[in-house]
Amino acid sequence: MDGKPLTRVEAKSATRDRVVRTASRAMRRDGIAGTGVAAVMAEAGLTHGGFYAHFKSKDALAGAAIDAAFAESARRIAGEVDAMPPAAALAGWIDLYVAARHRDDRAGGCALTALSGEAARGGAIARAALASGADRLTARLAQWLAAIGDADPGGTAAALLAEAVGTVTLARIHGATPASDALLAAARASLRRRAGITG
Repeated sequence: MDGKPLTRVEAKSATRDRVVRTASRAMRRDGIAGTGVAAVMAEAGLTHGGFYAHFKSKDALAGAAIDAAFAESARRIAGEVDAMPPAAALAGWIDLYVAARHRDDRAGGCALTALSGEAARGGAIARAALASGADRLTARLAQWLAAIGDADPGGTAAALLAEAVGTVTLARIHGATPASDALLAAARASLRRRAGITG
């Protein structure tokens, strides 16, 4: 920053971003229903009364929080694998996604593993945000698959994502146990085979 005070519009945008980031972590950690607006606002250092200056409803906040979660995940993935050739990038994604670290970091993990079941029964805005994020992630996987010559990159990408999300979800049920670690390892091997990655 150049030391100038924020304009009113900039300050409002910065406040909204802080609320969204706080809600994103809280909703992935505690679920949408388990995350109260008052608690999010307090955690963000704001009063409950300021909520409606930024969002029309809790569903609107959930949609923004889910979008933020996908953006955070995309930045993390890009930082880890974007410079790699397609096969290595896909293998890197599998290793990052289907990992004990992802299993154990619910608040910082993918919105799909944390919120799919709940959002499917929830508000339209949250469902749309989750579907859009899933579509973008599937498209990214499909690009890598197309680059390595997969015959049906879209179909294979959808299957890879479904298996990865399901695996992390099941691994979280078991927690940090040897059985959970074994499940993650088996799924990584299965995903690599499905993607045609050897080595």
